[in-house]
Amino acid sequence: MSEPLWRLSALEIANLIRTREVSADEVLEHFVQRIDMLEPSLNSFVRSLRSRARKRARRLDSALAKGLQDERAFVGVPFGVKDTEAVRMSRFHVGSRAFRWLWSPVDVPAVKRMRAMGLNFVGKTTTSELALQPVVETDLQPPTVNPWN
Repeated sequence: MSEPLWRLSALEIANLIRTREVSADEVLEHFVQRIDMLEPSLNSFVRSLRSRARKRARRLDSALAKGLQDERAFVGVPFGVKDTEAVRMSRFHVGSRAFRWLWSPVDVPAVKRMRAMGLNFVGKTTTSELALQPVVETDLQPPTVNPWN
């Protein structure tokens, strides 16, 4: 593979996982390392879901090694879900200290659909307070910045 994983599309990454050219665990670790490298300057994640993501990646790799097929469009692709969305067994703040206690026992419908497509949630990404502003400058953490500008 000549291109680094982070330059590939989600569909290309899923195809590499599906055909076992790369494991879901390797893909996840590649993106975790990239997040760790860039996160201090971007401030884009508010919650890590890495331990769950690692378990899901290993289960997927095990199933694929046993010959089971997984035709979901984005199978094993690491993904950050916005902190406006409730993810089962996780807290979400909706960008506000007022909701720091909010916890969900279930996935919202959008998250269910993302899971059904095979996405592997690596963390919750920032949002403005109550998702009302186009910029993320809350009391929860330093401002989130655009990596391209």
